[in-house]
Amino acid sequence: VRSDGDPYAKAPAEFFGRDETVPEPVAEALDQINHPEVPTVYGPVAQLVFWLGSLVGPGRLWVLKLLMVALELSGWWALSRVVGARVGVLLWWCPLAITEVAFAGHVDGVGVAGLAWAAAAWLRGDRIMTTAGAVWAMGVKFFGVIFLPFIFRRFGWRWAAAAGGLFALIHLPFLLQGSDAGWTGLSAMGTTFEYNSTGYAVLRWMLSAEVARFVALGIILTFAVAAWWRWSRDPDGI
Repeated sequence: VRSDGDPYAKAPAEFFGRDETVPEPVAEALDQINHPEVPTVYGPVAQLVFWLGSLVGPGRLWVLKLLMVALELSGWWALSRVVGARVGVLLWWCPLAITEVAFAGHVDGVGVAGLAWAAAAWLRGDRIMTTAGAVWAMGVKFFGVIFLPFIFRRFGWRWAAAAGGLFALIHLPFLLQGSDAGWTGLSAMGTTFEYNSTGYAVLRWMLSAEVARFVALGIILTFAVAAWWRWSRDPDGI
C-alpha cells in the first residue's frame, strides 16, 4: 500500500532479492510469509491495519501484533458492556486472542473485533454502528458477511444493502486501478489452502477434496442459518 497504492498487484515473492528497495526488517518478514507466490488474500480494512503498523515499525511483527490484539480486545470490551459481566467474562477467557493473534499473528482477530462491535451495536439497536462493524469485519475477511442476515432481520433490507454498498465502496480505489482487489488470492485460498483443519482433514479422508470443501461450507452455512433462525424468532433477545 505504501509503495504503489495497490497491495493486490504483486505477490510477496516478487520482492525477494530486491535488497536495494526492501528494508531489512521487511525482508525478514517476507521470509516468514506462507505461500509467497500468492497475492494477499486480506481485504482493504486489513490492509489499513497493516499500513498503520508499518508507520510505527516497518517489518516489526510485534508492533502489528500489539495493534491487532488491541483491536480485538476493544471488540470484547464493547460487547461485554452490553451482555453484562456474567456473559462477558467468557469473552475475556477466550484464549484465541493470545494464541492466534499475539503469538501466531493472524489478522482474523481484527475481523472478529468488527463482528463484536456489530453485535454490541445490534443489541443496542444502533443501525449505523452495526453496519459499520459488519463492513469492518467483511473488509478484513469475507466471513463478516455472516452478519448481514441479522442486520436484514432487525433493521430491514435497506441497512443490509447499505452494508453491501459500503463493502463495495472500500474496494473501489483498488478496482479503479485495474486491480482484482484480492480475488486472485482469495480464490487460491478457497481452493488450495489448508490450515488447522482437523474437521476438514477427516472429511477429505472420507471424500474427495472438492466434495469435502462443499460439505465443510455446507456445515458452516447450516450453523449460520440455525443461529439466524433462532434470533429471528426473538430479535430483541440474545
